[in-house]
Amino acid sequence: MQSQKLSIGFSAVLAILAVTIIMMAAPAVAQTEKVLYNFNYTAKKRGPIFPIGGLVFDAAGNLYGTANAGGGGGDTEFIGGAVFELTKMCGHWTLKTLHSFGSGKDGFAPDAGRGLIFDAAGNLYGTDPDGGAGAGLGIVFELSPIADGAWREKILLNGDGPEGGLIFDAAGNLYGTTYSGGSEQSRGNCQFGCGTAFELSPTVDGGWTQKTLHNFGGAGDGGHPMAALIFDGAGNLYGTTSGGGAFGLGTAF
Repeated sequence: MQSQKLSIGFSAVLAILAVTIIMMAAPAVAQTEKVLYNFNYTAKKRGPIFPIGGLVFDAAGNLYGTANAGGGGGDTEFIGGAVFELTKMCGHWTLKTLHSFGSGKDGFAPDAGRGLIFDAAGNLYGTDPDGGAGAGLGIVFELSPIADGAWREKILLNGDGPEGGLIFDAAGNLYGTTYSGGSEQSRGNCQFGCGTAFELSPTVDGGWTQKTLHNFGGAGDGGHPMAALIFDGAGNLYGTTSGGGAFGLGTAF
């Protein structure tokens, strides 16, 4: 009886081993890519090109993103980026430009890696490290849908190169980072400031107020953040800096 039990147990081990070997030897399921839209720019077909930022879906399945050039809002049709929408129709995706940058005060060439985000009302938010009022050091912008499929831009923040994407908290406040700027005391070895982490809060009159959460100092705590922030469950923010820190090679904070 003991011998029979050992035989059954050994057979089960062999069966499991055989299945494992077969699974390891089986080829992985091939992954295929499908191009949804080819960005192009010619004399006859002009439009947004160089989509550096990520994409975001709306509730209807349309895609939204930013292009670094080709928006036609600058001195030439090529200069100035854009915010675009991709809509699927009859199995094909068509592109529509929602806003062209390049007029100077309204931004210039968005390239935020995280791309755009929606609020609950269907407004889009993003960053652009170039253009804007004053020295042209970038903007945080809002795009709101209006009549006949048009969108209206509103500048929420000017200055200091906001390159990373934005995130919302549960109360509707926006959080992000700027590549430069910061208080005079924290500038360290950064000529134009080592950057900041900021909060933008909506006001009852439809405006936004800015609050600097942290001024980066360079060597001590990092400098020049370029990526979006994230929250943990307790409400703490996490991110990276592209430089600074103990070895001058960046930090995670």
